[in-house]
Amino acid sequence: MSAAERLSFNAAMIQMRSGLNPAANLAAALELIDKAKEAGADYVLTPEMTNILAAKRAVVREDCR
Repeated sequence: MSAAERLSFNAAMIQMRSGLNPAANLAAALELIDKAKEAGADYVLTPEMTNILAAKRAVVREDCR
């Protein structure tokens, strides 16, 4: 194995449309992560708002109880 091969890796970036249901968002993220891994990804990036996306903090607090 060459030095370049040892220093390289495959990265994947996940694009999601997260909503207000954390369980559904997690299920969608895990499915996409599994697909990226199957396609050869060594490292997977997800959006910063993967688990829930809401405009108001009160909605987030309510859904996460």
